[in-house]
Amino acid sequence: MRRLAIVLLLALPLSCTRKPADFSGLWRMTETDEQCRHEYSQSWLRIEQEGDRATIHSWGGDGWSCSGRGVVEGAHLKFRWGGDGKQWRGTADLERSGNEVHGTYKREETVAAVQYCRGVREERK
Repeated sequence: MRRLAIVLLLALPLSCTRKPADFSGLWRMTETDEQCRHEYSQSWLRIEQEGDRATIHSWGGDGWSCSGRGVVEGAHLKFRWGGDGKQWRGTADLERSGNEVHGTYKREETVAAVQYCRGVREERK
């Protein structure tokens, strides 16, 4: 019994220290529905990451832009963003899967439901 307890104690730190996924780079994002059947709009998301901390900058074709900061927890990037002189802001949660991300975002000042997005990393040149 004592040996089992020692093995469990030694394994615990390994399970709690997952290396954060690499989200850095330029992502081509698409706003979509929950099942990813429809595409509503496209935008760009640049992520600069150092360890588990990330800074984001995003912009769309009709002139909007926003920025924010967040934290990477395993394969998830959770961040707060704001734009248009902080007149609108919100939260987002992205999950990395291979060369793609998918997740949700929500504007805080609206009663709109959660919106869904997915993205593909642009090739580094």
